[in-house]
This record gives sequence, C-alpha cells and structure tokens, in this order.
Amino acid sequence: MNKLKVEKEIWLRENPKPWDEEIEKEYHRIFSTKVERWLDSGMGECRLRNREAREVVVASMQHGEVERYELHCFAIMPNHVHLLFTPSKGWTLETIVGSWKKYTARAINGMESRGGSFWAKSYFDRLIRDPGHLANVIRYIHRNPMKAGLSDQESLVWESDRVKALNLKGLE
Repeated sequence: MNKLKVEKEIWLRENPKPWDEEIEKEYHRIFSTKVERWLDSGMGECRLRNREAREVVVASMQHGEVERYELHCFAIMPNHVHLLFTPSKGWTLETIVGSWKKYTARAINGMESRGGSFWAKSYFDRLIRDPGHLANVIRYIHRNPMKAGLSDQESLVWESDRVKALNLKGLE
C-alpha cells in the first residue's frame, strides 16, 4: 500500500485535474483496479462480514433516503461498500459520505467494544456519464460479491425498485 501511495502521488503530480475521460480511465486502470483486487481478495479486517455490522450500514444508508439522496443500489462487502446514489439538491457528496462513515464507525465500534478508525480516509467516486455507464455501474455493483467468491452470508446486495425495473440483462 505504501508503494502504491507513492506511485499515486507521483502520477497525480504529473496528471493534475481536471482529467479528460481517457486520463480518468488510465487512473482507474493503474490504481483503482489494484486496490479492488486487494479488497476482493479479503485484505484488511473484513469487519462487515458480520451480519449485524452490515445491518448498521444498511440502516445508515436508508436513513437519509429521499431528503438527502436517492439510493439506487449497493453491495456491502466484508471490507468495503459499493454504492450508487444521487444526491438531493443542497447536499454534497462529501457531507453524505461523511455522515455515513461517522455514524457507522461509531455504531459498529460501539457494538464491538472498540475504538479508532473504521473506514479508509478517502473513497472512490464516479460521475455517471450516460445510460450505458449507469447500466455498467449497476451490473458491477450487483456482480461484485459473486466475483469475489462471497456467499450471501458474507455480503449483501440491494437494488431499488427503479433499478430492478431496468431489468438489465446479465445481472446474474
């Protein structure tokens, strides 16, 4: 991770934002893919493997639904979460994610009689560019636990009625 962090800092200095679509793809190919592989292989504590911890995350995400954002789908993995939502007017991505992270960290740490950090400081975000990109992101989220070889007892996938109505072929 430390080596990747140094490589990322150098790459970011050489490729300052704003990025065009090609540079963004390169960034994710180089950095996001490596981290995804590590996460899917079960690196880290995997504290969300616990059903009660996953329920805390679900409750937190469903709490702000409608007022703060429209929730489309999510997959809760043992050591991370994939989530697709649309912020409501007046709500920023940083505020919403920060609220989830703060609430869930306190609740799960309390449940486990622990303290300290729970979530990584940063997170990956993506701007959905078009309907095809949206469909790909939904498929990715839906398939992620299966791709990682997880059972239903180790992960959780949820989709809104609106996403289910899209009836995207090949989700299974």
